[in-house]
Amino acid sequence: GLRGTYKLIDKTDYAIELIGKFLDEKSVPSVIFYLDSPVSNSGNLKLKILDILNLYNIKTEVILVNNADVILENLDRVVTSDAAILDKCISYFDLSIYI
Repeated sequence: GLRGTYKLIDKTDYAIELIGKFLDEKSVPSVIFYLDSPVSNSGNLKLKILDILNLYNIKTEVILVNNADVILENLDRVVTSDAAILDKCISYFDLSIYI
């Protein structure tokens, strides 16, 4: 779980749009984002994700949790760049090579 601060930057919208376009093109029906709530601006990022992905035909949930790592470690089809989670999760998808 991350602690500290995160700043929304000019590339945040663009990155979310790239994710949305990819998921829409692949007809992904739903997606869940887990964000660490102790990180500042995680609430603002949640609103930004929901706002942008609302433009696509994708059911989107953004869940603020105390420690996203412990959740992701037990899931499949995880998208992350965190090597510790990749080593523990059931399965993952490397979204970064597509966007």
